[in-house]
Amino acid sequence: SSTGGLSPLKNIISKLEKGLPPIIIIQHTSPFQIPNIRGHIENTSHYKPSITENGESLKSGYFYMADGDFHLAIRKQNRQLKVFHQDSPPVHSCRPSADVLLESLSKIRGLKICVIVLSGMGYDGSGHLIDLDFKNTMVMCQDAASATVNGMPKAALSKGVVQFVGDEDALSQELNGLLDIGYGMVS
Repeated sequence: SSTGGLSPLKNIISKLEKGLPPIIIIQHTSPFQIPNIRGHIENTSHYKPSITENGESLKSGYFYMADGDFHLAIRKQNRQLKVFHQDSPPVHSCRPSADVLLESLSKIRGLKICVIVLSGMGYDGSGHLIDLDFKNTMVMCQDAASATVNGMPKAALSKGVVQFVGDEDALSQELNGLLDIGYGMVS
C-alpha cells in the first residue's frame, strides 16, 4: 500500500485471527514511520513484529516489513521460506517495491499466498501479479469507493487477476477465511 493505505492495512491486520501464517508488508512510507507502524500493529493485533533480519526464516504469527530504503524478497532455502534485503534501484520510483517481492514469490511453486493491494498512487504491485502461481494464489484489492487513492488497486484490476474486491471489513473477513485454509499474506 501507499498513500491512504496505512489505515486500512492496520485495520485489516487488527481483525485477523490468532495463529495465522506470516504477513509480509510493503508500505511506501518514510523509514522514520516504520517503528510507529510496527508498534501499532503489535499493540492492536495478534501478530508480533520481526526486525526482518537478512536471511531470517518466516514464522507464523509474525509480520515482516522493510526497515528502510531496501526491497524485500522471499527465497526458499533448505525447505524454509526466508526473507532477504535487496539494495537494488527503486522500481516504479518505489523502494521497497511490491513488484520486487512478488517477483521473488513467483519463483516459489506450490506456495499458497494471498496478495492484497490497498490504496496508493501509481502501479507498484501490479507488474508481477500475472507471474504468480494462480493455482495457489488469491489476489484481492481495496475497492475504489473506500480507497483514498485508487491508482494501485486500479492497476491490479487492469491485469485481470484480482479475484476479490472490497472495503477493509470485507477484505479482512475474506482474508480470515483464506488464512484458515493455509494461505499466507502479502500486502
